[in-house]
Amino acid sequence: MDVKKEEDVEDPIVEERNVYLNKQLMMYLLRFPLRPANSDMTSFCSAKIKPKQREVELESRLEENSHYSKTKAAEIACNSNMDADIRRIALSSSITNANEGSYAVAFISSDGNFNLCPVTSILEMRPSLNYLDSERRSKDEVITNDTEEKVSVHYARKESDAAKAKRLASYDYHMKNKAKERWISLDYRKADSRQAVAERSLLVREMGDNFQSQSLEWLDTTPDEYAKKLLPAVEEEVESHTPLPYHMLSLSQLRTRPLLDQVKQLLRQAKVMKFSQLQTLVGGCSDSSTLLWQVQQVGLLIQGCWVLKSEILYDESQKHLVSPRDFVLWKFVQSRDILRKDLAQALKISPDQLKNVLLTVARSKGVTRHWEFLMDTDKDFIDNHPETVHKQQRQWIAKQQELQKILNIDLTTNQKRRRQSSTRIDDDTKSPKVRSRHTSGKSQESPAIDAKSLNDKLTEVDREKSLQSFIKILMTNHHVLSLTEIRRQLNMKLAQLDAGHPLTCVSEVELEEAVTKAGSKKFGQVFVMMEYGDGLDIIRQCVLDKMNKDFKVRIGLVKERVEEVTGKPANEAECKRILKDMCSSRGSLWVLKNSVSS
Repeated sequence: MDVKKEEDVEDPIVEERNVYLNKQLMMYLLRFPLRPANSDMTSFCSAKIKPKQREVELESRLEENSHYSKTKAAEIACNSNMDADIRRIALSSSITNANEGSYAVAFISSDGNFNLCPVTSILEMRPSLNYLDSERRSKDEVITNDTEEKVSVHYARKESDAAKAKRLASYDYHMKNKAKERWISLDYRKADSRQAVAERSLLVREMGDNFQSQSLEWLDTTPDEYAKKLLPAVEEEVESHTPLPYHMLSLSQLRTRPLLDQVKQLLRQAKVMKFSQLQTLVGGCSDSSTLLWQVQQVGLLIQGCWVLKSEILYDESQKHLVSPRDFVLWKFVQSRDILRKDLAQALKISPDQLKNVLLTVARSKGVTRHWEFLMDTDKDFIDNHPETVHKQQRQWIAKQQELQKILNIDLTTNQKRRRQSSTRIDDDTKSPKVRSRHTSGKSQESPAIDAKSLNDKLTEVDREKSLQSFIKILMTNHHVLSLTEIRRQLNMKLAQLDAGHPLTCVSEVELEEAVTKAGSKKFGQVFVMMEYGDGLDIIRQCVLDKMNKDFKVRIGLVKERVEEVTGKPANEAECKRILKDMCSSRGSLWVLKNSVSS
């Protein structure tokens, strides 16, 4: 007794309702596994039923849509009984294995009573296609009518209980009973017709004058409206929500905000994020280009990852930390590791403030006093978005000049030292005559002005040499490249170099001129490396001479052109080697690499 009392206390009775069980009606649940949910259920024109066998058959008009084959229909009509109407299709029922006694139609009426009506049977409706067997059945009937059957007389024996049970459970007995029962014709009514509403009213136990037809309104609703009534949408009361602490983030609430606010909040909480992570977390944006444009409004690219801009991260009370943090970010653009001592010498902030700034984008490496960038370099983003990488590099160059003015720091000192060291090496390798010219030039003009102009000239020469050297190696390895691909390879190279490298901010015109000077020739929209100095440059030129407008050529035409130019028989192995470098094989044709045809 004590246990029951404890259970009653833990699970109290909230409400009591009257339950009415209706056993007079025969409720059939029909399933259509082969029909889509949005199919027209009003196309049925007739119905019939065998109640004892629990068998239902429906006739539906055949949909003559675009997928309907009239040729196949004519073929079927020729092979079938011409008296039958092939514009209709019959759906026959089959009993499912579901436990039918466990299902019922239930609802609460307007007077608060709970009405139950058990499901008599659950049937699956599938096409029977009986008309396809009409010809076979007619042939069998002709054969049976022509042949005489031997009739034998059997005396009935006393049947045991086991034999009787076996006979009653046999397939033949079931088919005989099925054939004996006659079909009962039914009238098919639409769900919104008066007759259907009257039949559905029988589901409710009438309570005299208290019966209300409004209790069955849910039966006339569409599937979407019915689902909404079962699971009503919860109205979000934004004002009633308790505001979350600053360090916590609700992803469900975040996705209801505009895209720019989502990106800003994610970068603020995560400190450093990859672009792929942003794509996964933001809501309401399926276009990566839109998300990328929004990220650039509030973020900065460092090592292929994104961090929040300092002017957005800090409020008015912390504006003095914007420039120091930008300086720290600029240092991480150049290297993954930085020394805290170098930052303390350059920045005029307290050690605690410097530590807080570093914690926004880096982690300490322990006793070495080195700080490492929070995330690994996202090489996939650098490879897939070269234009964004190039744009961010230009922004960092502008940011560098701005930091020099605000912090009064010469950020180009280390870069100038590298360039001057390389200049000294070049000067040592030059002839005495060249060194004497520079010496005489210094004695005639002001030393300060002459040193500055000389440094600018040497920097420009280094830039041009570095660019041509890079392109020479690139084109030698790839043979044929488009200008876009060359730019992408250059951006990948710049991502591995320090900021302010001579190859930074190369324009499209400069890049195209450098590719041409490196020994490449423009053919259509691609550049082909022509000057290797291996004695086969003539064959390369012959390949381009014989290439048609579709950038395709045959090896026979190349050999003829080589013999015409050199006056000697062409070496087929050398011609094939050059074609493999410049083209891709397409059967007997060779297609230029990276062209439209390839």
